[in-house]
Amino acid sequence: MNKKAKRKAFFICLTICLLYISLAANITERIKMTRVSEAIGNTKTGMSVSLPVAQVKKQQEIAKESIDNKIKVPEPEKSENAPVIKSDDDHIEPMFFISVPIVCYSIKKRIIDRDTLIPSSNNTWKKPIQILEDRDMEGLKNLSRLIGRKDISDFLKREGIEHRDDITAESLLTGRGYVINKARFSAIYEMHVGEGYDTLFPIIFNGMAIKRTDKGFELVRSKTPIPENKKEIRTEKEWIMPDLTNASMRKAIEMLNINTRKIRIIGMGTVYDQYPKPHERIKGEAECILYGRVNN
Repeated sequence: MNKKAKRKAFFICLTICLLYISLAANITERIKMTRVSEAIGNTKTGMSVSLPVAQVKKQQEIAKESIDNKIKVPEPEKSENAPVIKSDDDHIEPMFFISVPIVCYSIKKRIIDRDTLIPSSNNTWKKPIQILEDRDMEGLKNLSRLIGRKDISDFLKREGIEHRDDITAESLLTGRGYVINKARFSAIYEMHVGEGYDTLFPIIFNGMAIKRTDKGFELVRSKTPIPENKKEIRTEKEWIMPDLTNASMRKAIEMLNINTRKIRIIGMGTVYDQYPKPHERIKGEAECILYGRVNN
């Protein structure tokens, strides 16, 4: 091999060696140049091309938002039955107490009839006032449907009582899910609860009581767990079971309701059998059962 060929081969080998050395030492990464200066608000990435700082931040925010959405804890659902009680002592959830003036108003305005029989707890039928006397929540539920949400809501709005639009008629009548100023109770009772409802008082519910006094109605705290009423006197009353055979179911209920509220109905139409039997002597509010059938 001549000298010229040897010199050429030497330089080729030297070049190859230098390339291997530069790769091993990562010299190219250390001496690379960026096209955009950091001084004008840009940042370098792991690639040789730089991105503006604003664009990098935007991508970081999008990534963070995506992660947050994946781990976001859902807000608890709002329930119409959850009490809306203010922190001060002047407001209270009206509970059962508001049902009394609403029912009395509905009777006065003939929205419902005073003697209407309403399906109530334990498969019994009661008049509106009897439902109030017994604090019968099942009866109030059915009574709220009879009165209707619109009339109940209109009554509350006229009395300056605010409530959410999604509250059911049952919650409005039973006083759940909204608040009322305690001082308003006496005025509402004075306006709508007349003298014919004395058997309802005192009304005691959940540690509170509404009493009728010489000065009017008062809402007070009560330690009495059971309302004082005349039930014990009623339970001692004796009466004779009437013969209800062939009577319509409605007529039979009305006749029994004079002496007892514990009326169970099996079937429909006219009465073909009953318990207790006709002309039996009954003491107190004994349970009565009416068996009905439809005549062809």
